Amino acid sequence: MTSSIAVDAHFRKFEPQDIVRIKSIASDVRVFIKDEVDEIANSIQHYEKFPEGDELLTYVYNVDGDVAGFVSFGLGLGNKTYEIYWLGVSPTRQRAGIGSKILRFVEELVKSKGGRIIFIETSSKKDYEPARHLYERMGYVREGSVKDYFDDGDDKVVYSKRIKQNQ
Repeated sequence: MTSSIAVDAHFRKFEPQDIVRIKSIASDVRVFIKDEVDEIANSIQHYEKFPEGDELLTYVYNVDGDVAGFVSFGLGLGNKTYEIYWLGVSPTRQRAGIGSKILRFVEELVKSKGGRIIFIETSSKKDYEPARHLYERMGYVREGSVKDYFDDGDDKVVYSKRIKQNQ
C-alpha cells in the first residue's frame, strides 16, 4: 500500500487565477446552488478589485500546486467580530483535515488582528451536517437558528467561537 505525501502545502492570499478553481470546488461540493457559486466568485472578485480593509479576505490552501480549499471571511458588524462567509474543500481532498487547518488559520489571523469572536452561519439541511460537525469539533458553539431563513424547512444555524488574546 502506497501513501501520497504532500510535497508542498501552504496558505496564500487569493490570486485572480484561483477563481476558476474556487468555483469548481464550490460547485463540486454539491451543497451550494448555482446562484451561490456565482455569488462566491462575484464577491471574491469584487473585493479583490476594490479592497476595503478587512471587509472580505480570501485565502486558498494550496497542496502540491493545486487549490485544495479556500476561505473568505471578514469583519463583522460587531466590535472586533469576524464572520466566515465561504469555506470549501475539494471533495477529492476532504476527510484529510484541511477544513480544520483552514479554521485554525482563520482563527490565528483573526487573533493577530485583535479579533474577539468569529461567527459562521450555515444551513440546517442534512447536506451541511459534515460542516456543522466540523465547526462543533473545532470548538464553535451553536448560538441558535433562524427558522426558514434560507427557504421553507432550511434554517440558518449560527455558530461562534471566542478568540483568546494573549494577556
